[in-house]
Amino acid sequence: MQNLQQYVEDRHGRQSDHNWLLNEVKSVEHTNRIEHALEIEEYLEGQHQILNKPVEEYKGEWYEPKKVILQHGKTICNYHTSYLLQNKYQFTGWDRVKEIYEGVDSRGSFYQTTYELGDSMSQHDYAFEYGYMDENRNIKSRRIKAIHSYPIFNDFGTMIAFIEHWKNARKSYYIFYDGEFVYTFIGGSKGGKLQHMDTKYSITGLPTFISTGQDVSKLGRSMVNDFVPIIDVMEEITSKFADTFHKTHDPIKVIAGDMVFSKKKINEDIVGKVLHVSDETKVYNLTTTLDYSSLKAIYEILTKALLDVTNTPSISMNQGGGAANLAEVSIKMMYTLADMKAGRSEMNMRKAFYERFDKQRRMLAMKGITFTDEEFDSLDVQFRHARPQNEKEIIDNIATLKSVGGISLETILERSPLTEDVKVELIRLEREGQFDKPRQVVEQVEVRKLGDGNVEGNGVEIV
Repeated sequence: MQNLQQYVEDRHGRQSDHNWLLNEVKSVEHTNRIEHALEIEEYLEGQHQILNKPVEEYKGEWYEPKKVILQHGKTICNYHTSYLLQNKYQFTGWDRVKEIYEGVDSRGSFYQTTYELGDSMSQHDYAFEYGYMDENRNIKSRRIKAIHSYPIFNDFGTMIAFIEHWKNARKSYYIFYDGEFVYTFIGGSKGGKLQHMDTKYSITGLPTFISTGQDVSKLGRSMVNDFVPIIDVMEEITSKFADTFHKTHDPIKVIAGDMVFSKKKINEDIVGKVLHVSDETKVYNLTTTLDYSSLKAIYEILTKALLDVTNTPSISMNQGGGAANLAEVSIKMMYTLADMKAGRSEMNMRKAFYERFDKQRRMLAMKGITFTDEEFDSLDVQFRHARPQNEKEIIDNIATLKSVGGISLETILERSPLTEDVKVELIRLEREGQFDKPRQVVEQVEVRKLGDGNVEGNGVEIV
């Protein structure tokens, strides 16, 4: 299998230093991908095609046409990230390994990093995460921005190295990951060589690579590519209608007949004036009739197509009317497409979590915390989609399951929509004595058998 040295020799010839990084980041495949990533981020920030609409001439003067920006794309990306990650994920597994990993996740702010990875997945369809230990030996990770990411794949599609590169007003920075070490360089200006700044051992190897892999390319295909053409048309027709609305509110005054003072010129600013005409004369404004119904029909078709393409429930975008007092099954049916998309994202995010768990295990071992393979294999992560719920129905179902002894108290707290922190709630319940076993009969006196086979007596039973 092709390794990094063979890759460098095939692409850049024999190299005795790391200056080949300068040519690598300028390669066509990297340049095209970074440009596309920049276009996506600029689009989501409001740089849309409609802004390029040229100035036009109207009534002998230059007229700046209306340019309506619809930020549906940004809303859709935020929605799918929040749908998967708004409710914090939960760890499952044996108590010891679960509690330790929960502590690592909390102290290292991994939830925030995971949310940032979700944003990258929604916007670019791929993301990169690098785990490390800081100067205080705290386990942490960070997301590497898509516009700074230059992954290196061999001919078999395996990532063998990674370059993180960005520029500011004065300098260019290169962070090179080869799987064993992390090198930091500053790029020389005007074709100068790289200046080495730092080298550190990489405990976690290469950055974690997350992608849906839906496209033949190595980095997937962004959902933004699917909805931009639809939103462009929506912005175009909305802007044209706004222009038409503006122009039709400048009507032409028409006088059919004779004026009483025909020699006097009519003032163009007719508002607030009095016009004297004869009995047979008619005065009216000539305006263009707006075809609002056609616009509404086209806009609704495009909106439906936009929601279908992005797997977004119509009700979440204020479409399709309101919903109240729906059964849990009905709610799930309304969010079927969103659940399907979240399921695909969850599958890829779960792979990233497994790789994160393994890297965290290595760093915990350096701190003297180890696990058996059985303990580690029990560790898993559960995602809770931000789907609206019929809370009463869920609680009733949990109560029914508890009444037949089919669910534990901890699982009840995990599944309850009213519980925010399971661990804290368990501590509170233990403090209140809810874990004590039910007390059985503590007093029973004088029970005697009757002739009919029944018994009578007086006693006190406490359960």
